[in-house]
Amino acid sequence: AFCLFSCLPSRVIFVTRILLPQSSHDIIMSRPTEKTSAYQAKGESTAAADHAEDVARKLSVELRKHIRALAPYDMFSHEWFVMVESLQHIASIALMEQQVPEKPGTESTLWEREELVVRFILEEGKLNMCLRLLLVHVEFKNQLRKQPEILD
Repeated sequence: AFCLFSCLPSRVIFVTRILLPQSSHDIIMSRPTEKTSAYQAKGESTAAADHAEDVARKLSVELRKHIRALAPYDMFSHEWFVMVESLQHIASIALMEQQVPEKPGTESTLWEREELVVRFILEEGKLNMCLRLLLVHVEFKNQLRKQPEILD
C-alpha cells in the first residue's frame, strides 16, 4: 500500500492505494485545512481539485455499494464469500480513516467528520446487520473450539 498527500484550497486530501491480490482500490480521505494552508494552496489548478473531488465521489459511491451488499447469507455460501470480500474492503477503509490525524480540541458530529464508513453504515441501516454477523462469527468460533469435528 502507498499514500499520496495533496493539499487543496480548503482540504487536505489523502489518497491511499490498497493492493489486493486481484485488484487495487484508491481510497481518498480529506480533512479541512487551516486558513493559512488554504491561502498557500491557491496556486493549485482547479482541474486537479476537480479530479480529486470526482475520484472521492466515485470512491464513496463504491464504498456505499459495498456496505449495501451486507446481508445475512448462509455461512460459506458463494454470496457469503462475496460479502466477506466487501467486509475486508470496508474494514481497510475504516482503518485508514482512523489513521488520519484529527485536530486536537475540535469536537464535531459524525456527519461533520470524515469517517465515511461509520456514517454510511448508520445511513444504510446496517449496524444491526454488522452486529449480527459478528455474533454468528463468535458463536461459530466457540462451537469449533468445543467440537472441532464440525469441519469434517
